[in-house]
Amino acid sequence: MRKISDSYLQQIHYLITNIIPFHICHYHSFIPIDFDENDTACILIAMVKPTNLIANDSLSKVLKHKKLKYKKLLISESDYQKLVEVYKKYVLEINQNQKIAECLKNLDYQIKFQSPLKVTNLNSLKPKPYDLVLGGNSHQQKKINSLVLGGKEGIESRFNNDNLADKINALHESIKYPALAIKLLTETLKEKTSILIWVGYSLLENIEHPEVKTLLLTYQARIQKESLKEANLARLNLQGINLEKANLSNVNWQGTIVNKDTQIYPQFLLIWKIVNQGLNNENLSEINFNQANLKGSKIKNTLLKNSLFSLVNLAQAHLRSVDFSKARLVNVNLDQSNLSQVNFSNCDFSQVNFRESYLKEIDFSYANLNQVSFYKANLTKVSFQNATFNQVYFNQAILDNIDMSYVNFSDSKINLSNLDLSNSKFIQANLTGINFENSNLSKVNFSGANLSNANLKNANLKGTKLTLATYNKHTVFPDNFNPKRLGAILC
Repeated sequence: MRKISDSYLQQIHYLITNIIPFHICHYHSFIPIDFDENDTACILIAMVKPTNLIANDSLSKVLKHKKLKYKKLLISESDYQKLVEVYKKYVLEINQNQKIAECLKNLDYQIKFQSPLKVTNLNSLKPKPYDLVLGGNSHQQKKINSLVLGGKEGIESRFNNDNLADKINALHESIKYPALAIKLLTETLKEKTSILIWVGYSLLENIEHPEVKTLLLTYQARIQKESLKEANLARLNLQGINLEKANLSNVNWQGTIVNKDTQIYPQFLLIWKIVNQGLNNENLSEINFNQANLKGSKIKNTLLKNSLFSLVNLAQAHLRSVDFSKARLVNVNLDQSNLSQVNFSNCDFSQVNFRESYLKEIDFSYANLNQVSFYKANLTKVSFQNATFNQVYFNQAILDNIDMSYVNFSDSKINLSNLDLSNSKFIQANLTGINFENSNLSKVNFSGANLSNANLKNANLKGTKLTLATYNKHTVFPDNFNPKRLGAILC
């Protein structure tokens, strides 16, 4: 099956949205693909079983109300499935873009932050009579702040500063002096910092000078090689800069200045918004967050169901009343994050780090936890009911009153020794072979749990419930402890 173009998918989407609902197509294994080029009242239908009477009857009924006819085209089962999968991804992307657009609709570009430089509205700058004069004759003044220099000399002085923000602001200001701008933009090509090349490329479009065309060709060649992946763009002035073709994965956007003229793909602009303005009362379910730096972000009252977070940095994030249910988190950093009323139920975690995070009363029920670290995390009253564990680490974590009921720990490679698990629940959990040595298990509820081959040596079992819990001859209890007295059953 050859590659399907966007225009082709757009046509299919129009037909499904306006004429034949997708659930009918899916049920009968057919799909509308186009109008007959010789008859616009006739639709071409690709069918796996063109002779199926029930499918044909359903088509006739749907199209009769639209006063349309149809022609049948045979499609193989495998090609049909491929076409449907491609169409689903196309629709998912449409829905994702619509949600992002809705989230960005009332975007506020005004960022409040502490900055050593006062950023001026550069579009309103006009040469003044005294621009060519130094702002002060005192040597001490120039040493304190290079901004006291006015006009061309001041701009050039700031460009020659080692400070990246100074260089970018100087390039912005140089536009009002075309000859100076060309000089500085030529020198910019010698810089090793990629963002300067992108800024220079964008600013060239605003300059009228004979050398612009030649310089533009050089810049075009350079930006092909200058990736901004993982670049630190914090607090830089990117107003009016064109970054549509730049790789902006894992960029640091904290305090970055953009405006309506800054050209960034909506997905990256969304990251900028989250980092600088947070999210509140948004629905971003089924959105893909890939290689995003969201460190320190504030997100509350937001739906992120079925979303994908891959290679995302959420360290030190503040998440409140966020629904991640059925989301997939792969290689995500949540170090020192503060989570309140967050729903992680039915999530798929792989290589996720919750180091020193505050997770009190968080819901991880039915989650799949693979290679997850809760080192020094606060997990008080967290629910892990029916969760799946594989290489999960709780070193020095606070685990008071957690709920691990109905969890199957067989083959989980988990170690629960030397932990304080007091007041926790392991009701009907499969704890075969689990190591609880030296752990505090006071007032833990093991009712109905399978403790075969488990090691509870030197554990504190004061007030522990073992009603109908099962164990075998290989289960190790503290010296002189009789599990039968608490209702446990030897199997």
